This record gives sequence, structure tokens and C-alpha cells, in this order.
Amino acid sequence: MVAAASLAAGCATTGAGDDGFSNATRPRAASPASERVIAGVAEMVLTRQAWPSFGQAKQDAVATLQDGSPLYVHIRTTRPLGEIAHPADPEGSYTFSDYPHLFLQIGDNESLTILATCYVTLSAEEARQRELVVPLAPLTYRPGQNAADCWLGTVAGSRGGKRTYEVRLAGFAGKFESWLPVPDLLAVAPVATDFPAGAAEYAAMLRATPLRNATLLASNSTLPAAGIGATALASPVTTPTAIATPIRGSSLVALNSVPLPGPRQNIGGGRMDLQLQSLSAALLGRRPSEAYFLDPDWTSTTDQRGRVVQQHAHAAAIFKGASCSWLRLKAFRRPGASGLIDVEPVGDPIEISCTELK
Repeated sequence: MVAAASLAAGCATTGAGDDGFSNATRPRAASPASERVIAGVAEMVLTRQAWPSFGQAKQDAVATLQDGSPLYVHIRTTRPLGEIAHPADPEGSYTFSDYPHLFLQIGDNESLTILATCYVTLSAEEARQRELVVPLAPLTYRPGQNAADCWLGTVAGSRGGKRTYEVRLAGFAGKFESWLPVPDLLAVAPVATDFPAGAAEYAAMLRATPLRNATLLASNSTLPAAGIGATALASPVTTPTAIATPIRGSSLVALNSVPLPGPRQNIGGGRMDLQLQSLSAALLGRRPSEAYFLDPDWTSTTDQRGRVVQQHAHAAAIFKGASCSWLRLKAFRRPGASGLIDVEPVGDPIEISCTELK
């Protein structure tokens, strides 16, 4: 199921103007992903604030995002959302399986690579509607306490500079086949970013509401259905977010024992290694000289029904200077995700001879 969600299949079509969308709102063939969009099913716009209707959101589309800027995805479809979503599967292995769900994918504008995926679980009411707002920054939670963390998980480890990402909506334009649940691309929205000094604010935002112990407000705001009272609302609406927990601080402490960190393990990939570095810096208040994974595999945590709800792996943060030390960390991710959601210290920092660190 997770592997299938990572694929973006579907043949490109050129729809006529009888599908309810004007040609001006169709995705341009400006990227490999946009060329594969199934026309006439959905359209999407990105904004810095939530609007009560898609029409209003289109007038406020984001151009360029800076580090820490809010980001909202507005979706409008020609069918009820539940009809293009992956059906609920109460016997599924993951918490999002209990709900019908769509997919928001984060990629670049030069390939079909998917950097991260959000499982957009739908409530019964949302499944009947044709418009939806999904907050991606700050971090929020969908029904079933599923974190919409794909944007923050992607950009938290970004290096400084300018880059164009894509937010892609995927679902099922045709008949859903349970034996091969490969979603179609339904809409693509590019977003330019300008992070002169990296994305430290986004990294802190990602850490501020860890999945393991978030306190939630009431789920889902009462946005009016399309065409119902929308014209009377001319200002953005407030959407609920998880209550933020403060970024933890830490100071290095000398210990008598001198265990060395273990060998580097390649279980995260380059982007997750960058996230580990950024989240470690936000946790400790200083940037490690190096941070890497120690465990060769992820360890899964399951709920009472045996479904995997979270995975963790141990890592090391190394500090080199006039004196040297290292700290054992535990890094957390959603099941099978390509990004981290949090890190926490395991024990105290350990001072060590700099000659021992190679």
C-alpha cells in the first residue's frame, strides 16, 4: 500500500472545456509530473492562509515562500472527494487505513521523484464535499491523528538557496482496483522557495508538534461547503492546529565513561541525513559537526491492533572543537516515510578524546 502510494501513474490527457474547468486553470506541461495529470478531475492552489472558498484562494495564490511561511493547499474537485479517494480499509496495517484518503506528494519540478507523501484522511463529511483545505505549515493533523507533515519533512533539511518544489494531488480518477492501488496524478502546483540561510524555522516548526505526544484541538474547521455562504466571507478562516510544544534545550555534560559512537548506517538517504542534522541543531541549540544513523534497520511501534504507528532508529550527533563529545539520539518517522518527524536525546552528551573521532 505504501509502496503503491509512492507511484504517480496515469496517462496524460488533454481535456476539453466541458469538464467544468477553464483552460486557464489546467496544469501546464511545465514539468514531468504536470504532463501526467488526469484532466477534469481536480484543481489545486497554494496560499499562505486558509480561505473559505476555492475561488477566493485563487486570488491569493502564493508566488515565493520564505523559511517559516505558512502554506495551505486548497483543493476543488468535480466529484465528491470520497469518490476519488483510496477507500477505507479497517483491516489495513496503518492508522490512515481506517479512513478514505487522498495523497499529497512533494516533489521537484524536474522529475517524477516523490520526496514525501501526506496521507490526507477524510472525515465522513469531507468525503461528501468537493472542496478541501489542507494546512501543511504549521504542522496539523488529519482524522485519525495522521500528520500532514510532507512539506515540513521535505524542506526542514534544505540547504540555503532557491529551489522550486511541486505539491501534487494524487487519487483515483477511474475505478479503484484493490489489487493494484496505484493513484493517478490529479493536480500539480509548483511553489518557488527562497531560503538564503536554509530552513531552520521550518525545521523548528516540524519539531514543535511531534506525532508521539501532540495535544490536538477539535479536528477540522467548519469551512462552508462550496457555494454556501462563501460570498459572505471575505477574510481568511482559522484552521485548527496541534498545540505546539517548546523546542527543548540541552547543554553538554562531561561523563566518566567514554563509549564511542558506532559505525555509520545508510538507512536514511541523503535528504533524511540533512533532516537529522537540522533537527539535532534545533534540539540542542548548536549545530553538530556531524550527525548520522547508528541502527541498520528501523524499529516499529504498533498499536493495540498490531498496526504500525511509528518507527524509530538511533543516531549520533558528533561535536568537534577545542573539546569533543557525542550524543546518542533517537530519530522518529511515520511508517515507511522518507522524512523524519522528530529527534530526542538518549542519555547525556559524552565527552571524548578528539583523537578517537575519525
